[in-house]
Amino acid sequence: MDTYRRNYSLSLVILVIVGLILACNLPTSTPESTDQIETEPAQIEEQTSQPEVQPDQPLPATELPSAPSVPNPPPYACAASGDMPDLVAEIISIENTTIVQAAEPWTWVEYRVTNYGTMPTPEIITSRVIVNGENFSGTLSLTGPLQPCESLTDQFAVGHQDTWPPGEYVIEVVADVFEEIQELDETNNISNSISFTVITP
Repeated sequence: MDTYRRNYSLSLVILVIVGLILACNLPTSTPESTDQIETEPAQIEEQTSQPEVQPDQPLPATELPSAPSVPNPPPYACAASGDMPDLVAEIISIENTTIVQAAEPWTWVEYRVTNYGTMPTPEIITSRVIVNGENFSGTLSLTGPLQPCESLTDQFAVGHQDTWPPGEYVIEVVADVFEEIQELDETNNISNSISFTVITP
């Protein structure tokens, strides 16, 4: 009986050893390597907004008049009735609005007298310059006669003598200053006004 037990125990030990040997000889299986997913950083395309380039275009030309522009008074229509002339004075332009006293060349003011009446004027039309609301010494003479809707243009100097001391000036022209001509309208003889400055040399 004891011999049988020893043989049985020995057989179990042998079986365990054989099992261990077989287990050690089995090929070791390595798990298949999972596919490596290469993640590439997203390429961000930076779009910089570029301003739309317009083709070169010439700038609008700026007209530079030889003399500062002076607005004319409201336009008048020649009278449709009546039997008299009607004189209206206008200052057209001044060459400079800042004048050095007595400097040469002189600064000239251009003015115009128009007959808006229905009859011609006498031969001589006498006008005067109004300076800062006061009559200026001397007169301006235009040689006519002026026919209906006809104009005469002339000019006079300012700031060229000691009679124009440094300062600010507003001037106007009055046509038919002595009211020698009977007119359809005696209230429209004064022109528009212009301003300028006389400075010390």
